[in-house]
This record gives sequence, C-alpha cells and structure tokens, in this order.
Amino acid sequence: MLSGRVLVRYCNAPIACPYRVGLATSSPSMVNCFPVTLGVGKVLGFIPKFLRGFSATIVLQYQRPLNFLAIIGELGLVQSILHIIKFTPLSMEEPMTSIGDSYLYPAQDWIESLEAKCSNTKKEKFEDIELMSSLGVDSFGGRVKYWTTINEPSLVTINSYMKGTYPPGHCSPPFGNCYTGNSDVEPLIVMHNRLLSHAKVVELYRKHFQAKQGGTIGIVAQTFMYEPFRNEECDKQAVKRVLAFVIGWVLDPLVFGKYPDEMHSVLGNQLPVFSPEEKRLIKGSIDFIGINHYGSLYAKDCSLSACAQGADHPITGFVETTGIRDGIPIGDQNVTINYLLQDFKRIDYHKAYLTYLLRAIRKGADVRGYMIWSLIDNFEWARGYEMRFGLYYVHRNTLERIPKLSVQWFSSFLNNSVNTNTREDLRFEKATS
Repeated sequence: MLSGRVLVRYCNAPIACPYRVGLATSSPSMVNCFPVTLGVGKVLGFIPKFLRGFSATIVLQYQRPLNFLAIIGELGLVQSILHIIKFTPLSMEEPMTSIGDSYLYPAQDWIESLEAKCSNTKKEKFEDIELMSSLGVDSFGGRVKYWTTINEPSLVTINSYMKGTYPPGHCSPPFGNCYTGNSDVEPLIVMHNRLLSHAKVVELYRKHFQAKQGGTIGIVAQTFMYEPFRNEECDKQAVKRVLAFVIGWVLDPLVFGKYPDEMHSVLGNQLPVFSPEEKRLIKGSIDFIGINHYGSLYAKDCSLSACAQGADHPITGFVETTGIRDGIPIGDQNVTINYLLQDFKRIDYHKAYLTYLLRAIRKGADVRGYMIWSLIDNFEWARGYEMRFGLYYVHRNTLERIPKLSVQWFSSFLNNSVNTNTREDLRFEKATS
C-alpha cells in the first residue's frame, strides 16, 4: 500500500450528493479523508463589502457534514478523519467568484450591476479577501487542519476570461463571442491577482491562525499530461510550453517567486510583473500542493505550423491541444451505462496511476494522499449532470446509488486485501515495469 492517505472528494450539490447518503453509501474502510468545499458566496453573500459576518444558517450547513464525519469517525466507520476545506477567496478582477461553485448564470444586467458595486481598488479587494478568509478559518479552523485557497485557478481563469464559458463570461474572438472581455489580456491580469490573493490569505493564516490551530495551507492546481502530436522537435517543445502555461503558471510564482521562463519568452511584457514586495509575499506561500489530474492530451506546436483559431495566439503558448490524432481518441470514449457500471478500464487506470505514484514515492517524492473524484456522481460544474465520475452511479430519476465495479476493487485496495498474485495483476505489473 502507498504511504499516506487515500481520499474521496465531497460534492456540495444537494440532490446529486447529500452528504449523509453519500457517506453512508461508502463501505466501512472506504475513506480516511473527506474534503469539503466552502463556497464564499454561500457564506458571505455576493458582495462581501456589505456583509461583515457569516450567516449562521449557512455556517450550520457546513458544520453538518463535519459533525457527521466526526460521529462516524468515533464509531470506527472511517479509519481516520482528516478535514480538508477548499476556501476560494474573491479574486481581484472577479466579482463573480462567489457564485462560481454553483456556476449559475444570472441575468446580464445583474452581473453588470454587481461588478459596478464591488470594490474598485486593489487595497479594498484585498481587505475583502482577508475578511472572508479570516472568518472562514475562524469558524472552522478548530476542526479543519488542511486548507487550500483556490481550486484550479488556471482552469477557471481560462474558462472565465478567455473562453467565456464560466461566469462572468468574458472573452473576445476567436475564443468566443461575449458581451465584453479581452481573451489575450484579461486572463493574465486575473491569474496574477488570484495568485496575490492566495499569498495574502496564506500570510494571514500563518500570522494569526496556523500556530494555534495547527493546520497547513496550500493550493490546488489542475493539469493534463501531454504527448507530442507528432514525433517532431517542435511538438516536443510544445509539450514543455503547455505544461508551463497550465501548471507552471500557478506553481512557479508560489515556489520561485516568478513566472515560468517559457511564459516570459512567449508573452514578453504582456506578462504582469511582481513587485519586490509582492515577490516576497508570494514566494514560498504554500505548505503543500494539490494536483487535479484529469487525463492526457496531444500537444501541437503552432509557432511553425497551421493550427485552429486561437491556438496561434501567445496566450495559449502557441500550442494546440487535442484528444484525437488520426481520428483515434487518446482515451476510451464509451459512456454506456453498462460501461459505467462495469468500469474495468477505470480499475486499470487507478492500478497504473498508483503503480507509478509508488515509484515516485520510492524515488523521493513526498506524496501524502491520493484522491478519487468522486464518491458518487455529482453536479459537475458547467457540465451539470452530464459527466459521471462517481464510484457510485446515481440514477437521476430515483436517486438510487449503484456501486460500480471499481467500488469493490477500491475497497479491497484500502483494506489491503487485493490479491496481487493473480495472473491479471502479474501481467499488469510486467507491462508497466
């Protein structure tokens, strides 16, 4: 077994994933850690400047799953409960972050009205960020020991300010046709301020809460793994660039205090610059790193080759990504109900992932946990109920929870009862060695 902890994430959509049903569904040793997302809009309201305290009703909403986890932990139904809360502060250029968890699209005039009412100065917005974060940590920090500031900042920034598919729906051609926005410029500004927001929250937590609460704080970045679209040097370089533009964009400033060299070489003076004080604030502003890894894509160079519209812009790193090459998908596309329930390939995926993760640990990687998304099918952001990632299949009409084949395997894995000497596993280990 891997050292560290295995985790299953908690979704907060009431119909898709009520926490009592979701937790009760899992087998006794299914999980030993349970993350919860704290939506700032649900706690503070849409305009934090006008609200200077938590809603007691909403705080209770978040206390309930924590209380339930504590009870089943005391009963021995879960081996060890670690509470993780992802608290997303308001970004400097994003007055709509507060409703981002539910991804609702309110009327456009309401959006414009809200944007007009929000703070206009960076100082005021930082004050709002610090207020929300301190209230959140103060309310839940006694039992929550693992905090993350922002979930997938690069993905949300691109979808919100380059493609316009997430609120507030900013974009410009050829990336989309939105009511406002500049897809080549706004994502860089928004990400820059998100990173500064993260750093301010970390500074506040370390100064006022960490010592007395004994917790840690980090960030969750997302990425794909990329393969060259063609066996050519330009596409191999494109792989390096897209990794820099996706995950290096988030992590390099937090570790080194600056953006990746690949971004500097492509974007030049378009890339915002951290002041000396901001660099001091942001460098080293993580206790741990969370990675959401969704799969793999092909990367094609667009600096020397013709590409789809948009991929030839600097904001993309001059890289086009795709999941199809020569008409063949990079991964299986079958989504029938029978396939979802008899998810052999998902089991193979986790076997392979855990195998290589263990190798990384043996080579010195400090890995503390492995998290599967998700416990049961949930409301998946802008994709709604279309995407199904759960270990348990949810019948949308009856809400019946049906365990997928991977539940049995995963439970056995956690209980250390998987037979690793079977012919199938031997073939797998040989193939991946």
